[in-house]
Amino acid sequence: MGTQMKKRTTSLLLCLALLFVFAAFSACSGNGSGISSSADLKNKKIGAIRGTAAYETAKSFVKNGCELIPYSGSDELNTALALGAVDCVITDNYSAKKLAANDTSLKVLDEVLDESELVFNALKSKKVYIIMLNKAIAALKENGTLDRIIDAYVNDSGEKFDFSTAPDDSNGTFTIALSSGLAPFAVKTDSDTLDGVEPAYIYELCKQLGCGYMVADISATMINEALRGGLCDFALGSYDIANAVNVEEIMSTDPILTLEHVIVTK
Repeated sequence: MGTQMKKRTTSLLLCLALLFVFAAFSACSGNGSGISSSADLKNKKIGAIRGTAAYETAKSFVKNGCELIPYSGSDELNTALALGAVDCVITDNYSAKKLAANDTSLKVLDEVLDESELVFNALKSKKVYIIMLNKAIAALKENGTLDRIIDAYVNDSGEKFDFSTAPDDSNGTFTIALSSGLAPFAVKTDSDTLDGVEPAYIYELCKQLGCGYMVADISATMINEALRGGLCDFALGSYDIANAVNVEEIMSTDPILTLEHVIVTK
């Protein structure tokens, strides 16, 4: 091989190596989508889970030329990002952490777009129960149960919560609605049972109250109608109650968690 050919081959290999390094750096930096803040969302495709408070935050970017694509759960969001069907997703910080843990090519941006609260909602006619729930919510924070649940389902501490033993129901039984599909809050297991932050929290709360319970898994877009229609006593979630129900009919407990709405992207 001539000297000139060797030089060209060496130069080509060097260029390819630099391109590889640049691509690897871009993937690691999470800027493959060109999004590093909300200022970069113009004309981008945004994914969010319909019925959540984060979905309402995502809707505010449509006026900037963004296309908002609704999904029904975490698995769909992950797939959409992986296949490039969306440029980013907007979700809460706990769900964002799980998304990024399952796919190391994803990055959670530091910017907080908005906040919402995880609460129990009920009709105002059940005000006495809201007072009772608030006392139990305070107790679960004080005795460290809430922290243990978050460590188990968000930080992967390894602790397992067992729901097989029914709580004492001497103080009655409640029907509590939630919406599954959003990790780490509520997901269906292989045995078609519910697991996650919310099922664990409901179990521990009812143990604290001395109440039995039944869980109704209802779509986030319908959960408030179920509440108003009497299909459940309480609804657990961070959804916007003003969307489906006259807010004057509803009251909420003290917050269980504050959720930060963030952007997840490549």
